[in-house]
Order: sequence, then structure tokens, then C-alpha cells
Amino acid sequence: MEQLANSVAGGLGNASGLLVTYPLTVIKTRLQSQRKKEGKSVEKVLSQPEDGSIVEYSGPMDALKKILAFEGVSGLYKGVLLKVAETYMWNSTFYFFFSSLKTFADAFPTSDAAKIVHGMVSGMCTQLVLFPLVVINTRMVNKRKAARAWENGLKSSALPAWVHDYRDVVLDIHKNSSFWQGISAGLMLTINPGIVTMLRARFTTIARAGTGFGKTRAVQDFWIGFLSKCIASTITYPLVVCRSQIVTELKRKGKNKPNIIRTLLAPALGVLKVLRTMKKVVECSGFSALYAGVLPHLSQAALKEAVANSIRRQLVLLFLIILKIEHTPEHDSES
Repeated sequence: MEQLANSVAGGLGNASGLLVTYPLTVIKTRLQSQRKKEGKSVEKVLSQPEDGSIVEYSGPMDALKKILAFEGVSGLYKGVLLKVAETYMWNSTFYFFFSSLKTFADAFPTSDAAKIVHGMVSGMCTQLVLFPLVVINTRMVNKRKAARAWENGLKSSALPAWVHDYRDVVLDIHKNSSFWQGISAGLMLTINPGIVTMLRARFTTIARAGTGFGKTRAVQDFWIGFLSKCIASTITYPLVVCRSQIVTELKRKGKNKPNIIRTLLAPALGVLKVLRTMKKVVECSGFSALYAGVLPHLSQAALKEAVANSIRRQLVLLFLIILKIEHTPEHDSES
């Protein structure tokens, strides 16, 4: 039951964090994906919009103002329901594994390495279980771009068009690719929740000692989450940049169908690829390129983790009371 309490609380906490920070995600995505039209000023594009053109943004505040002006508040939350469901699913699964593996981590209560491994293994288990959904949804997004051309032909079908879409995508992946293709990049980034786990445990211990009550307050949980994620993401951000480069390179090389053995060994075999990619980025664009776009990433990730950590930990305590599970100081650790 404790695993269930942590799973539900983890999902709800991170879903709440997403709702708070989602406008930042929208603004960051718009800035990254905007297409600038050659030979036209921003003012001309805005005052004389053409079919198919998009508004150009000069920065985050400019994007915020123009999204509100052209689309209203709802523009800052486009696609939020799907992301909330996805966030809940991923984080509830993560904290289920995290809580289930806590017994093994508690065998080394003072070991920072054990806490890092605890977070990493929980993240890896989550990736292995849920990554096929990422592959399917990514294919679905690409398929939707061409869906209208044949969707009318399915009007007489008893099933909605999206059911046919999912069926075709699943069959295509099974035949020509792999449900775990590209997972190595995600598995390498599980070092981030590993570091977050270790830092959260350290900061929580310090905060508990300072309160004198044996537990932390919500505001302390907020800053514990914020600082932990901020430090961890600063350390691992070059891996995010390298992952983008590696994924782009894999797309250029075309499809292959890796077996499960190669998939499981991919993180270890990919270390050299990451180092080579990192070296190439530095040689071509300088060391600063490894941290390109880090500030928007940090602000969004750290704030989300801060809100999620404060809400999650309060929900865990509430669920433990409801389920009549005895509260111990261990429940106030990095659970």
C-alpha cells in the first residue's frame, strides 16, 4: 500500500508541477520551432499575416505578449491535457519503482552512490516499461500530418479514424523497427533523477535537523526540490544536448531493428558515442554550445520539480494517514 501511496502522490505532484510550468514549456517550444521569413520584419509579419505564416518572437516576454494577444490564455495551455496524462503516468510509474526499490537503497543509508543508483534504476525501469508509448505517440504525431487525405474514406467504418491510425502505427513499428528504438539516449539521462535523489536526501536531512520536528514543511520541500533539480540539470544538461545530436544522427542513418540485447547494452555502449558527440560539439561550436538554451530549461525544470516535490510529499503523508500506515521519519526522506 505504501508503494501505491507514493505512486499516486508522485503522479499527482508532478502533474500539478506541469500545470504551473506549462506556459513556460509552450513559450520555449514556440521560440525553438519558429520559422523566420526572409526579407520581412517582425512588424510586417504581424500586421500582414499570410496563410500558413506564423508569428515571430524576439524573446520569451515577446512570445508571452503575442500568444496572449493572438490566442488568449488558452494558447498557453494548448495540448496540456495530453501532457498532464503523460506526466502522471510516467511519474506514478517512476515512484512505484522508487518506493519498491527503497528497501534495497535503505541498506546503505549514508551512501550517496546508493541513492544515485536508486534514482537511476527507478528511471531505467520506468523507461523500459513506458518507452514503447513514446515511440507510438511520436509516430502518431507524424502520421497526423497526412491523416486528412484518407480520413474521409473511413467515415463508414465502425471504428474512429484514430483507432486505425494506432493499429497501423503499431503494426509498422513491429514489422520495420523496434518499440525500444532510441531508448539508449533516454537511459543515459536517468543520471538526472539519480542526482536529484541524492541531493534531495542530503537537503532533506539538513532541513529536518533545522526544524527540530523530524520532518520538513511544504515551503522547505519546495526549495529542496528547486535546488536539487537545478543542480542536477546543470550537471547533466550537456547530455541533453548530446542526446539531441545523437537522435538527429540516427534519423539520418535510417531505420534498423535492434534486438533486446543490444537495447539493454545500449547505455554502456553509448558512453563512447556521447563523449565523441560532446567533443564534436565543443570543436565545432565551443564549450558554451553544451549549455545552449540552458536557462529556459533550468527555470522550467526546477520550478516544476519544486512544486511537484512540495505537493507530492504532503500527499504522501495524507495517504499514509488515510491508509492507516504508521508514519516514520523514513517517510520524510527522499521518498
